[in-house]
Amino acid sequence: MDRSKLLVGACYLTDNLHDDQHVKEVAEAGIDFLFAVKAQKTVLDLCKKYQIGVIADSNLPLWWGGDGKNAGQYGGTVPPEKLDVIKQSYRFHPALWGDYLVDEPNVKDFASIAANIKRYHALFPGQLVSVMLYPIYANTAPLGITPELQQVPSQLGTTTYQEYISQYVKTIGTDYISFDSYPFTGPFASYLENLDLVGTACRESGRDMWVIIQAGAWKADALLGEYQIRWQAYLCLAYGAKIIIHATYSPGWWDGTTSCVNAAGEKNVTYGYVKNVNAELHALSGLFMQYDSLGVYPCGNLSGASQSMAPQLAAQAARNGARATPAERNLLAGIKVDGAAIAGCFKRKDGGGYAVMLVNAQDPWNAAASVTVSMKAPGVAYVKGIKTPLGSGLKLASGEGVFITMD
Repeated sequence: MDRSKLLVGACYLTDNLHDDQHVKEVAEAGIDFLFAVKAQKTVLDLCKKYQIGVIADSNLPLWWGGDGKNAGQYGGTVPPEKLDVIKQSYRFHPALWGDYLVDEPNVKDFASIAANIKRYHALFPGQLVSVMLYPIYANTAPLGITPELQQVPSQLGTTTYQEYISQYVKTIGTDYISFDSYPFTGPFASYLENLDLVGTACRESGRDMWVIIQAGAWKADALLGEYQIRWQAYLCLAYGAKIIIHATYSPGWWDGTTSCVNAAGEKNVTYGYVKNVNAELHALSGLFMQYDSLGVYPCGNLSGASQSMAPQLAAQAARNGARATPAERNLLAGIKVDGAAIAGCFKRKDGGGYAVMLVNAQDPWNAAASVTVSMKAPGVAYVKGIKTPLGSGLKLASGEGVFITMD
């Protein structure tokens, strides 16, 4: 797993699609690795052929936090000795990057998870172990979720999401923080806060940020537009994400017509959307990965933002406004936007200069909501990974982001 690159993953490739044509189509969509896939030799061999990695969910017992009723039971259910038994049958493979250990755990299980991660690394050197955390809305029931999966207040095991993330950093020593959040089906009002709290924790603890983003919908008539998938991807980059994972490639929990492919492996319209966004991310990777995230700030005409965005932008400004360093303030002062935008500030790893990831935050529910960007100071703009003249103004379509370097 080459963590020096901006990597793009996708959840699920169902067993009936473990053939040459369908794995080839995964690669053609610009997907670097598959997440939560069975570690069968057939699919691993094909993934090696097409240079796709796999984080498998079949080698180890996968723990899911569920509704919180099983909080504190992880250590008894998956004691470290179980990993020793699995070692006897574990098959290493060049395409097998690692294993999915835990999905959405309660804080009461963090200590036991940390012990198993330590044992995992001793038994399976060089492999990556994946822990996926809850989103910020874990204590609520997202609109449209089925009654049997109604969430209850005991899911996190803490009184706030900030405490949940802080306890993870304190207890579990992964070099990343990974979570999923689906803004177009779950509660939308806390999306920026979720990204900000995790992004800040990653900067302060020296970890990478991984985000599973929404590429499907509960109902066919709620299909996401390409601009909405693009908006999530660029917004995650603005907050410093190094790995983005699409949910889902083949049908999982969404309506099967809204994932990248349907149950038979036929391409849905989402496949093309994801492929286009992935191409942009890969085009930007070499440049973007030269920079480290500093902080995230709203900018532009915030009062003109949609009703769904204005409160989030105001809250983001309140959280981070006082934290801005002189260098960040200087960056932001050089930007003019005629609408609402989110600005992620970055500094080159070698200390050679600064950059801004500017994302249209006018209205991610409106495909026609564009903004125009201009710079007071000289800068080099990259739109869809392509160097683009700023001129007197650069128009960003709904969902678009621009990476501006000022070296």
